[in-house]
Amino acid sequence: MNDMKNLVIAGRVALLLALPSITHAGAYLSATAGTGPNGYRSTEVRGNADLFDTPLKVNALVFKSDSASGSLSNQSAFGIDWTASKLVTLGASHSKQDNSQVEIAGNSLNLALRLDTLWESELQTRLNLKRGASAYQFKGLPPSVKNDTINQTTNSFGLSQDLADPLTVYIYHDQYSYDRDPKQAAQYLMRIAPRRSSDTRSSLLSFTNSANSVGITWRALDVLTLDVSSSKATTQLDQEQKSQRLGIDYQITDRLNLSTSVTFSTSTEVVTKQTVFPNIPSLTIPAGTVILPATNDRYIELGLGWSF
Repeated sequence: MNDMKNLVIAGRVALLLALPSITHAGAYLSATAGTGPNGYRSTEVRGNADLFDTPLKVNALVFKSDSASGSLSNQSAFGIDWTASKLVTLGASHSKQDNSQVEIAGNSLNLALRLDTLWESELQTRLNLKRGASAYQFKGLPPSVKNDTINQTTNSFGLSQDLADPLTVYIYHDQYSYDRDPKQAAQYLMRIAPRRSSDTRSSLLSFTNSANSVGITWRALDVLTLDVSSSKATTQLDQEQKSQRLGIDYQITDRLNLSTSVTFSTSTEVVTKQTVFPNIPSLTIPAGTVILPATNDRYIELGLGWSF
C-alpha cells in the first residue's frame, strides 16, 4: 500500500515537472522541505504554468508530512484559473488529503477581483471570494460505530491592499459548516492516533469552525521580500490553534529564488466535555479525558523556486 502511494505521489510530481513542456509557456516550480518537533518532516512541490497563449493558468501541489510515529498527511491539489479581464479571475480546483484515520476529497470555486482597476489606482486592491465543499470519510472507526461521510462547506474571504510601493497588508477569514456533528468520531480517532503535529496542514481531524489571519508583506529590496503573519483558528472540539510566521524570499537570479520561513504554532488541549460512545463499553471515553494535549511547536521550512 505504501509503495502504491509513493508511486502515485511520484506521478504527481512528474506531472508538475512536465507542466512547462506541456503548456509551451511561462511556468514556475518550487520544492520545499520542512522540519519540526518529534521528528516532524515535510516535503512540498508546487507549480503553475500558463496554458499556451490563452488566459488560462494551471496549478498543482503535492505535500507530504511525517513524524517519528509515522505518516501524518498526504495532500495533492490541481486547479485552473481563467483571467477573464483585468478585473476578474475565476478559478476551480480539486484536492485530496488523507492519513491513517480519514480521507478528504474536496472541490472549490474562487473569484478574484482587482478592485483597483475600477478607480485606476497604482496601488493594488485585491478581493478573493472562495466556496468549497469537502467529504470526510473515516477509515479508523470500528464497525460498531456509524461511519457515514461528513460533508464540510467552506466560505472564504480575503482582502489585500498595497499601502505603498514596497508594502502590502492582507486579511483572510474562513468559515466552516458540517452536515452532521463530527465530534464523537473525531474524539475517538484523536485518542487512538499517535501524537499529531500542530502544523495545520497535518491536523485533518481538527474540524475547524473558523479561521482568521492577518499579515504584511514588505519588499525591502528588489531581490528581498519579508512576510510576517499571524493566524488563529477555533475548532468543533473547542480547541484554539494559533501561529505566527516569518517568511523571507531572496531572488538569487532572474530565474531562481530561495525562500525560508519559521512558524511558531500553539494549540490548546482537547478535553471531552461529555462521555464519548457511552453505550459501547470498548470505545467509551469518560467526560474530562484529555484526548489531545496542548502543543507549543516551531517549524522551519527551506525552499527553492525556478521560473521557466
